[in-house]
Amino acid sequence: MTSYINIKKLKRLALVLGNQLFPIYQQNIDKSTTIFMCEDHGLCTYEKHHKSNIALFFMAMRSYRDQLTETGYKIKYIDCNQDFKIPYINKLENFIKSGGYTEIEFYEIEDKNFEKEIFVLIKKLNLKYHEQKSLMFMDNRESFKNFCAEKKFLLQANYYKKNRKEFNFLVEDNKPALFLQIFKRLPFSKIELIIIGILFSLASDTAEASITFKSFDKTSIYVNDLYLFAFL
Repeated sequence: MTSYINIKKLKRLALVLGNQLFPIYQQNIDKSTTIFMCEDHGLCTYEKHHKSNIALFFMAMRSYRDQLTETGYKIKYIDCNQDFKIPYINKLENFIKSGGYTEIEFYEIEDKNFEKEIFVLIKKLNLKYHEQKSLMFMDNRESFKNFCAEKKFLLQANYYKKNRKEFNFLVEDNKPALFLQIFKRLPFSKIELIIIGILFSLASDTAEASITFKSFDKTSIYVNDLYLFAFL
């Protein structure tokens, strides 16, 4: 047993990543748990991002941090002014050791390389962990794994059809809804479909601190849906 763990007092830490700014009322994190958030240099530099895009992400994260604090959560937030070039995983490890944390919880991580780093750290520090289902998607990993089983190649259109039926989305009597049948015959260009997706997204957003990310997530969903609808 490593010396920095106090077995008499278990302490839990929750990770909230920059793409996991879910509505606070949906957060399934106990208020006795400390939340760790960090602006990551690696995420900003693994590809060449526009400075405005990076600023947008950081502003959304800081706004979300403020709302969590106002709601009563305990937050450890490391911004870009604090040892920015030190890797996220190193900062997390140092904070866990200094705080004597013995448990960690987090939502499913889409970045497989980063997910692997987290599990390596968990094993290294002998931490208990709890992985929660991501709130980003209606579908789950197990369902997608079953969909991919024994397929030589994947078609996104087939995956959308499967989920529309399972979630009864734009489906009537197990067939595409009338709206969908009409819509896919309209002569929209790709640009027009993107504009429609953005308008739908903005019209359905609520005044959450995470509105920035919700807008981007929903826009991408609508754009994919509407684009695919034209060919289904």
